Amino acid sequence: MSATLNAEQFSNFWWNAPIGVVHGRTYPVTILHTTEQQADYVEAAISTILQIHEKEEPGDVLCFLTGQEEIEDAKLILQQRMKLFPNSVPDFTVLTLYSAMPYEQQLLVFEPTAKGERKIILATNIAETSITVEGIKYVVDSGVVKTKYFNSKTGMEALAEMDISKAQATQRAGRAGRMTAGKCFRLYTADGYESLAENTVPEIRRSSLISVVLQMKSLDVKNVLDFEFMDMPPAKSVIKAEETLMLLQALDKNGVITPLGRRLIDFPIEPTSAMVLLAAKALGVAREALTVVALTNTENLFFTSKESKEGADKCKATFAKSSGDHITLLSIYQAYKRTPEKDRKRWCEANCISHRQMLKAEDVITQLYAILAQEDDTALLESLIPLSARFGQTADHGGKRGRGDEEEHKPHKSSHYDLLRRALCYGYYLQTAFFNAKLQLYQTIVGHLVVHIHPSSVLFTHRRKPALVLFSSVVRTTKQYMKDVSVIHEEWLKEATPHFLLPAD
Repeated sequence: MSATLNAEQFSNFWWNAPIGVVHGRTYPVTILHTTEQQADYVEAAISTILQIHEKEEPGDVLCFLTGQEEIEDAKLILQQRMKLFPNSVPDFTVLTLYSAMPYEQQLLVFEPTAKGERKIILATNIAETSITVEGIKYVVDSGVVKTKYFNSKTGMEALAEMDISKAQATQRAGRAGRMTAGKCFRLYTADGYESLAENTVPEIRRSSLISVVLQMKSLDVKNVLDFEFMDMPPAKSVIKAEETLMLLQALDKNGVITPLGRRLIDFPIEPTSAMVLLAAKALGVAREALTVVALTNTENLFFTSKESKEGADKCKATFAKSSGDHITLLSIYQAYKRTPEKDRKRWCEANCISHRQMLKAEDVITQLYAILAQEDDTALLESLIPLSARFGQTADHGGKRGRGDEEEHKPHKSSHYDLLRRALCYGYYLQTAFFNAKLQLYQTIVGHLVVHIHPSSVLFTHRRKPALVLFSSVVRTTKQYMKDVSVIHEEWLKEATPHFLLPAD
């Protein structure tokens, strides 16, 4: 039975439904732990793989790491160190597996290993349950996974590295025992394993509940906290979702769904992103907003290994817009669409962009456009943004926080780019940060969380910091980093959410 499913919990929830167990054929797996905690699990994984190759009998290796950049960097290091082996040591082939890879490259992991060679697969948790690769005899388990979690204080989700659960550890080890007896090298101690949670925290307990609450309100669930969930979500997360939906005007002050809320449900995306699209429709920049929403929700658009980072940086520099990453992404997509269809794959490769992810983004744009166009929305948009306030309005009315320090940070007219950034404020107002001049750093407007502009942002190298920025997501590594960052202005934020409190100057 899969270690990822708590069958008894499901049975109890569904009135003691019977449990059917189908026993699969498995082989014994020897579990090995480190004797001490590893300071750098990536380096520990590389060293372990090389030791396996030198000392263990034939058999392929599956190593679990957390993401594309980490995997590609480890691949490069392994290939470099392989050259240092004496001629008596056989070669190995390093393959990678993560969701953003082109499909044809993912299929390479299933090809038989050449005689006399060893295959080493570096993978994310996509390899935990989704696939079975023949020939895997050794598993190297880093003990970590990249997961989204929700902060009810700030109202934001962040992507962070977290310890796996015991159930995940069992699942990973089992990859070595599918076809033959194997070994699992855990890069954490036996005591470390015992300290892990039994099961992975259910997604409903670590995610934003805005979509869930809005759907339930549309079904006339008056009190979400009284609803019988299989896993009860945190009350703080439910309350935060309701507060956010009220600010979005998707719920009224009594928690009843509004016409705007019912329209937001039509979109298979977060209500905050759907709100951006409706605001953009009112402002006449719907197509641009569709592109930006699709691309910012597309993971691993750029290849970010050490080999390709320079190319990705050059691509961003070529299309960079001083107002930030959202307009830069729009510029990149427009260049992609101007390229003849037969040449787009080659164009993506030249710019270190995932062609597969671009195709996914195109599909998302098409789907969202159809939903956006299916309703007239005239009355709804008038209540959201009155016609008199849509065009020709400048944002700089003397607010200190609205004034940037460089010329490009000052809005002069409501250009398409300005209108698009105004539309972003209607949905992503919680994802905003101001520059604290005294501390010389950014803090989120909600919760005053210290955040930094991610090195991948076109704003990262700006000498003078914009006073107010909006971002699409947060990634936590050694610091809290804002990704997909754009300059905004105080008047735009006040216009979008008049009840939203900005910090005092």
